[in-house]
Amino acid sequence: MKKFALAAALAATSLTGIGYASAQQASAAPGMKHHGPDANQDGVVTRDEAMAAADARFARMDKNGDGQLSADELKMRGHHRGGKHRMDPARKQAMLDKFDTNKDGQLSDSEKQAMRSAWQAKRAEWQQKQAANPERQAKRAERMEAHMMRLDTDGNGTISQAEFRAAALKRFDKIDTNHDGRIDQAEREAARAKMKARWEARKQARDAAQSAPATSDAD
Repeated sequence: MKKFALAAALAATSLTGIGYASAQQASAAPGMKHHGPDANQDGVVTRDEAMAAADARFARMDKNGDGQLSADELKMRGHHRGGKHRMDPARKQAMLDKFDTNKDGQLSDSEKQAMRSAWQAKRAEWQQKQAANPERQAKRAERMEAHMMRLDTDGNGTISQAEFRAAALKRFDKIDTNHDGRIDQAEREAARAKMKARWEARKQARDAAQSAPATSDAD
């Protein structure tokens, strides 16, 4: 049960710190600061920057400072991506356009609150849909457990900093297709395209399963 709880929290947290979207370093929309592993904001994420970002994220999540991430600490994360929410510039601009009601190019406190309320309502709706579909929950739990097993290499039910860094480096090397120790814009876009294709394929499979006619034992 402990390992499953950790897996559930882990799946909702981008442990590697180099998520495809978070590596997007184009300029942010007005009033929305960019946060990501590109420390010097030159449009390229180096291996050292990725490791530094992973270490900083681990330190934020390791509330008791014991060098291990427990299920509780993962659940207490500041955000599902470990701090500030990151999204690509086009989506940032779309959200700014939607919630910047006075059109001054920035989000006021009240506008930010409206955005948070909308996000919370959307998340609550998603959670209700998940609760109403036990089969999907079971499949999600299987994916969580598989993900946990890949990261928790010593099988002790917690994530050490070394395991955290290893996961970050593995993700970095996967995106760094030319293996030059740098993730440039072309590699980011290629990684995001692959992720989008997987999401779409998974969605199509779910839709097909939901629309398939039910069969009985008599058939």
